Amino acid sequence: METSKNTTLSTIAELAGVSKSTVSRVLSDHPRISQKTKDQVYAIIEELGYHPNEVARSLANKSTKTIGIVMPIQDAEAFYASSFFQESLRGICTVASENGYDILISTNKVSEVDVIRRFINGKKVDGIILMRSQVKDLGIKALVEAKFPFVLIGSYNDEHEIYSVDNDNFQASYDLTNYLISLGKNKIGFIGGTLKSVVTVNRLNGYKKALNDHNLLENSERFVITDISYNESLVELKDIYNSGDQPDAIIVMDDQVGSLVIEQLTQLGIQIPRDVRIAGFNHSSYFFNASLCISSIEIFSEEIGTRSCQMLIDLMNNKKVEHKVIVEHELIKRESATS
Repeated sequence: METSKNTTLSTIAELAGVSKSTVSRVLSDHPRISQKTKDQVYAIIEELGYHPNEVARSLANKSTKTIGIVMPIQDAEAFYASSFFQESLRGICTVASENGYDILISTNKVSEVDVIRRFINGKKVDGIILMRSQVKDLGIKALVEAKFPFVLIGSYNDEHEIYSVDNDNFQASYDLTNYLISLGKNKIGFIGGTLKSVVTVNRLNGYKKALNDHNLLENSERFVITDISYNESLVELKDIYNSGDQPDAIIVMDDQVGSLVIEQLTQLGIQIPRDVRIAGFNHSSYFFNASLCISSIEIFSEEIGTRSCQMLIDLMNNKKVEHKVIVEHELIKRESATS
């Protein structure tokens, strides 16, 4: 259906087979409207490219003084438990509170795009912080099309110049891999998340570039585990060790993956760091175990949260804002006598 510039609530009501007042109640997320009716109306809104919240803001200029946080749906429970989420959220909440804003976190198990549409169309928030980006991110596309203020925690390669705060995950992974190579490791594994995630892709590419620069990529590629669930990662890791060909170092995507890997290796009788070195990202308290000598990349998650929230608040208040902010990482080295 072709989008019309003259789209009105009446048009939407007619196409959805409901009354104009019902459409209005859907847009305000009225509790008495059934989910079936809401989905029916939102489907028409999406088809028409109608963005009522943008019109409402221009007419009434009302502020909710609320910032929406959109969580990733995939591996949501693991993300909630991650040190990255907890620390970055602490940073977001600190800045929001200092500026008189409340925080609304999406908890629905619907798609991220649906959460974004409900935030926008329901006039629930003044701006949105996306906690993670995907390679093909329909949520970002929806926000750009709606011309709704948002900041991405992460990176996104697209023709649209969006506002974002991130680390240089490619360089961070490159630095970590190079460090392991400097310790004499030449069969280095990588255990990450889904390849739909931009951060996974960037860290994997940095890892591969470092190995390739030292002619070690062929030695290590068979030890790469990605795009699978946490439980499957452990099964595949067990298969690698049972094959008899073992890595001498493993880079883990974050502290959660690291804890699972260490648990599995311990069950297999593999001693860390004597038999294999572990290195990872986020530098959480789990990596502070001195006997394991786990080197890690400090990404300063709380700073990422504070800077993303301040960027969004400045953006919503029409202040000049830099489009892309990179928070520097730090390599935390932990040596051992058996390195």
